[in-house]
Amino acid sequence: MKVTTSYSMNRSRVERILGAFRKKKILVFGDVGVDKYTVGRVSRISPEAPIPIVEVTSTQLKLGLAANVADNVRALGGHAMLVGVIGKDLGAHDFKSLLRHTRIPDKHLISDGTRRTTLKERVVAESQQVVRIDHETQKKIDAKIIREVWNRLEKALSVADCVIIEDYSKGLVEVSVCRQLMAAAEERDIPVLVDPNSKSTPTIYQLVSGADIVEAALLANYAAGIEVGKRGTATVTIDELRDFMDFVGRRGRHRRA
Repeated sequence: MKVTTSYSMNRSRVERILGAFRKKKILVFGDVGVDKYTVGRVSRISPEAPIPIVEVTSTQLKLGLAANVADNVRALGGHAMLVGVIGKDLGAHDFKSLLRHTRIPDKHLISDGTRRTTLKERVVAESQQVVRIDHETQKKIDAKIIREVWNRLEKALSVADCVIIEDYSKGLVEVSVCRQLMAAAEERDIPVLVDPNSKSTPTIYQLVSGADIVEAALLANYAAGIEVGKRGTATVTIDELRDFMDFVGRRGRHRRA
């Protein structure tokens, strides 16, 4: 692979990369769930225990885990195909509602009544996270469900331009499934990205839009600079990337002057 020796990209190069990504179908496989943010303020300590009492002012649900990666694919103009396992509970209802809101199809999801839909609730007061409450099932998924997962993976892989594997140790991403998926992708010359932390989703440009490693890292760093200014689980859009890169470019020219 050719690697650029420059640590900057001109605007036309950025536009070509961003434009090429709009046509790509990205298969995202991994643990999915909902991130809940319960926000409030603290004015007193509980008489029942030495803990703060949070007076709730707002709550917000967001797509979490591998679903956040799919949401970033969507926000950047790509088409996300999300393969994962959810329960048959209120969390699954909330999860599908979030997918509909973001226009991410749920046809590749499998429902398993023996599992909880992962929900991570963060209680935040005065910009400080007080506690995180996890509702989840961490055990090996039944072999019948795994076979269904593979059927969904095969269908999505038949039209995919890239595969992203997200493992959050909830029991879905097994070694055998990953090896099978990676072998099938290799046969079709489809690149595979394993990204368990999901902090730099724009690095998939490296694999599917013609960017090299350094260019992908630059885009990821710009995106991280945007995301850090947002609360909780966030996405970064193409317009935000453009605006931030223009801002950094103007600041650099001002310093040189």
